[in-house]
Amino acid sequence: MKVKIFITVMLFAVFIVVDLVFGLTHGYDCWAEIPAIFALVGLGGCMGIIAAGKLVADKWLKRSEDYYDPS
Repeated sequence: MKVKIFITVMLFAVFIVVDLVFGLTHGYDCWAEIPAIFALVGLGGCMGIIAAGKLVADKWLKRSEDYYDPS
């Protein structure tokens, strides 16, 4: 698990460095000038999807231990 987190953090750092070095912009709005904003928005979106999936799994899909117990 720690290896996956380490790889994720390293990839995120690489994306931020690439954004800062090459300075590519995807628009002309004021928020597009903030360094690494697209990496941060992408990270936040992915974390939101994961959190929503865990919430759905815990509330709707998870069953109690004795769910299949006939008695």
